Amino acid sequence: MFFSYLKIALRSLRRNAAYSSINILGLTIGFVASFFILLWVQDELSYDDFYEGSEDVYRVLRTSYYGEGQVFTWPAITFMLDDVLDEDYPEIEYVSIVSWEQYMSFRRNNVTFRERGFHVGPDFFRILPTDFQAGNQVSAMDAPDALVVTESMAKKYFPEYYDESVSVEEAGARVVGEQLRLNNDIDLVITGVVSDTPANTSFRYDYVLNQEEFVRRNDWVNEWGNNGLRMIARLTPGADYEVVSDKIEQIINDRTEGSNDVLFLQPLKDIYLKSRFENGALVGGRIEYVRIFSIVALFILLIAAINFMNLATARSAQRALEVGIRKTFGSTRIHLARQFLGESVLTAGVALVIAMAAVYFLLPAFNGLTGKSIEFSSAGGSIWLRFALLAGITGVVAGIYPAFYLSALSVIRVIRKGIRGSHKGVALRRGLVVFQFTLSIMLIVGAVTVYQQINYIRTKSLGLDRQDVFYSRLEGPMQQQYNTYRTRLLLNPAIESVSASWTNPLSVGSSTGGFEYDAKDPEDRTLYYVLPAEFDFIETMKMEMAEGRDFSREFGADSENVIINEAAALTMNVENPIGTNVQIWGRDGQVIGIVKDFTMGSFYDPIEPTVMMLDTENNFLTFVRPAPGKTEEALAAFEGIFKEFNPLFPYEYDFLDETFEENYRSEIIIGNLALWFMILAIFIACLGLFGLSSFTAERRTREIGIRKVLGASVPDVVVLLSREFVALVIAAFVIAAPVSWYVMDLWLGKFEFRTELGLGVFVLAAGMIIVIAYATVSYQSIRAALANPADSLRSD
Repeated sequence: MFFSYLKIALRSLRRNAAYSSINILGLTIGFVASFFILLWVQDELSYDDFYEGSEDVYRVLRTSYYGEGQVFTWPAITFMLDDVLDEDYPEIEYVSIVSWEQYMSFRRNNVTFRERGFHVGPDFFRILPTDFQAGNQVSAMDAPDALVVTESMAKKYFPEYYDESVSVEEAGARVVGEQLRLNNDIDLVITGVVSDTPANTSFRYDYVLNQEEFVRRNDWVNEWGNNGLRMIARLTPGADYEVVSDKIEQIINDRTEGSNDVLFLQPLKDIYLKSRFENGALVGGRIEYVRIFSIVALFILLIAAINFMNLATARSAQRALEVGIRKTFGSTRIHLARQFLGESVLTAGVALVIAMAAVYFLLPAFNGLTGKSIEFSSAGGSIWLRFALLAGITGVVAGIYPAFYLSALSVIRVIRKGIRGSHKGVALRRGLVVFQFTLSIMLIVGAVTVYQQINYIRTKSLGLDRQDVFYSRLEGPMQQQYNTYRTRLLLNPAIESVSASWTNPLSVGSSTGGFEYDAKDPEDRTLYYVLPAEFDFIETMKMEMAEGRDFSREFGADSENVIINEAAALTMNVENPIGTNVQIWGRDGQVIGIVKDFTMGSFYDPIEPTVMMLDTENNFLTFVRPAPGKTEEALAAFEGIFKEFNPLFPYEYDFLDETFEENYRSEIIIGNLALWFMILAIFIACLGLFGLSSFTAERRTREIGIRKVLGASVPDVVVLLSREFVALVIAAFVIAAPVSWYVMDLWLGKFEFRTELGLGVFVLAAGMIIVIAYATVSYQSIRAALANPADSLRSD
């Protein structure tokens, strides 16, 4: 019986090759898009879940309450917590400091590179168990000069130990005990070699150092009021992290006068996905994109399934005679229902197989688009099993209406009179067309809005000119002889200006609540961001002064003076801030200028009050602005002087605008994905519309012939066949527009600086979908209208 059903199903697919191809193509594209989304979602959800006992690992967060509207939740923690948490709270088994990600230079003989890593406490590998190829995981970080490196980093500096004749464990054992020189300053001993960190972890590194090396260079960490490190903790199995959070929340306040900080724990698995807080409450993060694209995958699958259902119901009436004949030969209703359902499931199965092959071959391109490193084999059998089940369900749902409708037909009625299709079937198809185009329009509005917001971020004035400016680390002799190095650069006509600062002005991280001035309210706890910089920094960044002047070498007192931004001037609430006496970080000076607000953080957040200080000794980055059109010449000059001053350091540089875009890489990727999935959704929907219009034209062939004989023109026939479908698309727009506006307005509301969700987006969406739909339907309509009426009426 099974083989009989299969033979009939294959024969039916072959006999209706055009409709079968449309069904299979639509389902295949829907499956491929959904597969990719699910792979992306699975990768996002897999972050940090591979660590043994990861359910007991947490990050320590701090919510700080400052001035009006200034509530910040951040992972910046004081080093002084290190000995308190694990000693005073038995539920906390281990804690470890983790510095912010650093790019430090290492050297062995003449080999030097800059590597990514951080400083950690002795218990780091107890908290995050790691695959050690060599060395002892428990004691690897005990020594103050301990250094643990990844396999890839070890191969860079000790290639002679790695060859095909030895295992990675043997090679790693040879590396352990060797030394690398850090920042041309101190020698560190390699105590362990670990496997490369996976891409889906919040703690990616090439190396880790003992925290004592950091403390040696940064004595400020030994004060409770200074927060410049991160901390992770492992709780004892079964401990309730919310109870522990309640116990530790007031630790800083109990030890620091005037502090208003609340500590709490965040699960390791939430670090990557749930990292956005507002007013001390979790409001989302990347988990929002996971949810959005899960919904998009569902939408695309629904659109593809609706195509399948529409064409299946449309073609059902054509098989009425087949049903009548088969019933006269003894087929029962259940046999016929099984046959039609089997054909639908077979079609979905063929689409599934083709889709899996397409995913395999297109996965590298998808990884390039998303920046992922997903492997086909890493998906696991469960995901393919789910999609096989989904394909089966899609086939059953699509085939259930024609199966039970056709199998119930009366033999006498079918054979004597035939069947033209029911009004219920027509109503169902119309409803499904409206539904799928509603989903398509929502995807169009969403994709266009995301694109506009990303373009807005890329083009919005930042309050400084980042175009062509490049920067590099200021270290070694180049830092010690900064004035000489700067003078040498400026002698080259390809270089317009040079300066330096503590940090990138687009991501200012230092802050203080200790900015004081005469008129300040004693209860005012406003947090001010701090940007120490060299002379000419405002000129190099092309910031604009709103009032006052820039730092000048002609004024010796500028070593104590400050420049504030407009947000700080507004917060101070002083009639004329210029000349106001201020104190900050032990300096007593005056406000000498007000710089116009510039973006110094995220577009999600408002511009915060910022204080610029003059620092001519402790800057870590140097910035170079080339003369217009002279970028290549400026880079060549910079490279020569860099290597002259810092021959023992790796030569590296970055462009400021590229770094800025990298900060919004996630949004840019989301925008690209949204664009591609929108295109696929429209294509699938129009594919179904093409099939339905073709079917309609075929069903109305004689009607068209009669109308042409009676004088109807080609445009008349095109309008006749097209207007119903265009009306359905317009109805879909009426439904989709308010829903789309509500959803995208919520999304845009998360940005402090945002584009407007104007009428143009909806006009564009409506125009696009109507034009595409009309063009799709018109093709079949024109073909039918141009046909010779004698051919369609000959049999009558």
